[in-house]
Amino acid sequence: MITLTNVSKTVTSGSENLTILHAVDLSIPGGQFVAVVGPSGSGKSFFTNHMVRSYYEQGTHIVLVDVGHSYKGLCDLVKGYYFTYSETKPIKFNPFFIC
Repeated sequence: MITLTNVSKTVTSGSENLTILHAVDLSIPGGQFVAVVGPSGSGKSFFTNHMVRSYYEQGTHIVLVDVGHSYKGLCDLVKGYYFTYSETKPIKFNPFFIC
């Protein structure tokens, strides 16, 4: 199970503070798949980086398929394997089995 409680994030845009996540709670039962979707600037990358970093620190094995290069920095930080794809360069391996 993955549980996140009261996750919030405020950023500064010019002279204005913008809350992009406000007290988000999330519980995902074991064995479930999840997609994080939303418009540009809605906090998807922050939320996912926060969740991945928290679980990485607990020794969890995590696989993300990244099309926007949002997680390359996190992958570099934790010395992980970074894979991405595009329509012109599709995935040519099984991304759900990394040895």
